[in-house]
Amino acid sequence: MLLHESISSFYDLQKKQFDRIVRLSFTAAGTYWLVIYALRALDILEVSQLAQLRAGQTWVYFLLLTAWGVESLREAKRYKAVVRVSNDECRLPNEVSMTDLGKESRSFAITRPLPSDSRSRVMPLVNILLLFLSVVLIAKQYAELVVASMK
Repeated sequence: MLLHESISSFYDLQKKQFDRIVRLSFTAAGTYWLVIYALRALDILEVSQLAQLRAGQTWVYFLLLTAWGVESLREAKRYKAVVRVSNDECRLPNEVSMTDLGKESRSFAITRPLPSDSRSRVMPLVNILLLFLSVVLIAKQYAELVVASMK
């Protein structure tokens, strides 16, 4: 959807960065499975180690799916708000600016809050926290994998 410049300038870069981090995290988490099964096939890992290494994956996927799912719901809410204002004011959606959205403009804050709205800090903080924790858990799992493969 083409958005007004006032929305696009704030939203587009955040959306691209958030999506890129989520995709890279899912890729790293998925690749982990391939690596542990390849190491098991090469008899570098024992069966007991394999079960132990798989155990932490649940939290990684829980955090990533939560971040992705919540942001997908918020994205639908964003577009509905733009379309609603567009219909109410008989304008094209790309003519609806950030100021036209009023308090609904805070839903466009993905990883950084709106400068003028202190209440828009909650979801960016939640998104950053979820992504940070998932990346830390992925790194921790790869570190545990390296240690387990050296035994």
